[in-house]
Amino acid sequence: MEKIDQRRTSVATTGVQKPNGAASSVFDVAKPPPKATRPRLTPLDVGTVKINSGVPLPPNQKAAGSSPYAALLDKLKPGDSVVLLAGHAKSLVSCAKKHRVKVATRTLDGGERIGVWRLE
Repeated sequence: MEKIDQRRTSVATTGVQKPNGAASSVFDVAKPPPKATRPRLTPLDVGTVKINSGVPLPPNQKAAGSSPYAALLDKLKPGDSVVLLAGHAKSLVSCAKKHRVKVATRTLDGGERIGVWRLE
């Protein structure tokens, strides 16, 4: 039986030139394009900065009661409760945490509805 000589051949070993613009590897093709670089800020010259005194702070662009849950929290007094669907109750509790208002919850109707009590 005759032995077959198998060799690995590559573009480099055969002397064939790759076309201009061709990727060197399949991994080069899969790479995302490079990110655009931001222009660098010039160093801050403290001597040229104008300091304003007595300027009132403008109100926040997003009003405190802009969500229905924040409005509901404003209406609830300590000791008051509401019964909501589970999804709405979770949103109300999340809003209460954001506004640092303590609430307690209890599952009602087998988990379909949740009672939310304002504690403070």
